[in-house]
Amino acid sequence: MGNATLGLGTTLSVVVGSGVGSTKTAIADITKITPPKGKTADVDNTILAATAGFKTSQPGLIDAGGADIEGHLIYGQHSESSQQSLLYTAWYNRTLGNYEIAFPSGATLDFSGYVNGFEFGDVTPEGIVTFKASLKINGAPTFTPAAS
Repeated sequence: MGNATLGLGTTLSVVVGSGVGSTKTAIADITKITPPKGKTADVDNTILAATAGFKTSQPGLIDAGGADIEGHLIYGQHSESSQQSLLYTAWYNRTLGNYEIAFPSGATLDFSGYVNGFEFGDVTPEGIVTFKASLKINGAPTFTPAAS
C-alpha cells in the first residue's frame, strides 16, 4: 500500500494580513480544487551557424498558472455565504489577494493572485446550484511540505 493522500479535508482559504496577525477564511462547500499547473517558457536560441538542423532553446520566464475551484453555491444569511462572496467580490473588484491551499497531510501551497473568473452553475428544479472560480497566480507560489 502506498502513501497516497486523499483529497478529503483539503481547503482553500483567503488570507488577510501576514505573519502572526494574519487571518485565514476557508471557503465553504468546495467540491473540487485543481491546483496550479506552472509552466516555463521555451526561448528559442538557435544560431544561424547551427549545421545539425536542430533547434536549441533555453528556459525563459515561469508562469505559475492558476487554480480552479468548484463548489455548492450557498446564498442567504449564512456565514458560508459570506465566505463564498469573498471570491465573487475579489473578482468583481479585480483585487489582488493572498490564498492558501491546505492539504490534509499538512502541506500548504500559498500564493498571491486574483480571481480572474467566477461563474454560477445551472439552476434546475432538482439540481444543486454550483459555482466555479478561477484564480490567477501573481508571482512565485510557496509550497511547504508537511512536517515529518
